[in-house]
Amino acid sequence: MIKRIILPLVCLISAYSFCFAQPVPIDNYSVNGIGQAQLSIEAQAGKYYVLHAQHSPTFNWATSMTMGFNGTMVISEPNAAYPLANYSITEHDVAAAD
Repeated sequence: MIKRIILPLVCLISAYSFCFAQPVPIDNYSVNGIGQAQLSIEAQAGKYYVLHAQHSPTFNWATSMTMGFNGTMVISEPNAAYPLANYSITEHDVAAAD
């Protein structure tokens, strides 16, 4: 039940605020022991970050949303890892999410 609510909410927030999104450079990419991608970025407090995964040439999906803090932050893909080229991360202002 909770997954049915959270995933559409993340997608809605991503779609709504995509106009105000700033792309963030990915500093490091690795795959953990259970096959999930882990991407590190330089984050800021007062921002949130949306991880997008391109599942096919015509299908890009927001797979996670993470609140930012000052410093290096690792964002994990909840599903099986894709190559680095399939990922992008966007930065959004928390204040603009109203």
